Amino acid sequence: MIMKKLVFILLLAIGNFGVQAQQVEVLSPKNEVKLNMLNTILIGTVELGYEYLIDDNQSIDVQVHFNDRFGYFAGGSNRDFSARSIQAAYNFYLSQEEKNAGFYFSPLLRYRFGEYTETRDGALSVTNLNSFLLGMGVGYKILFENKFTIAPFANIGRNFGEETIDRFSALELKAGVSFGFRF
Repeated sequence: MIMKKLVFILLLAIGNFGVQAQQVEVLSPKNEVKLNMLNTILIGTVELGYEYLIDDNQSIDVQVHFNDRFGYFAGGSNRDFSARSIQAAYNFYLSQEEKNAGFYFSPLLRYRFGEYTETRDGALSVTNLNSFLLGMGVGYKILFENKFTIAPFANIGRNFGEETIDRFSALELKAGVSFGFRF
């Protein structure tokens, strides 16, 4: 009887060493690609972005804008924006509950290059849009199934190109709604 108890205890002890709870870690995606659908629909600007998620509340965001415009300044039959831009931002997410989601703010730097052509009083006028913009953005990113995102946002920035400031304004406001996919 004592021998049976010792064998049972020995088997139980050996079994406990062999059986350990395995912790399954769900890996969070570190990459996101996105498109600002609102500006594509409203003003024909294609804004493509890539975001690298550094940790749970920070990311680096790089965007390329095709057919870029100065804010929401109207084009038309006698006005044509022929510009592109590259933008870099560092996003700080404020949510403690979700990884890289919720409210965020981001300092940003954009470089726009190209021209704005218009006909004024029968004469062709060309404005050089080559300039840097330094600004700040805010937004709210909604995350679905840890894969899909929707993010309304607004940015305000200060332009540093003399021709751009003379023709338009020193301050530029942009907003949009980005749809993204994480992988």
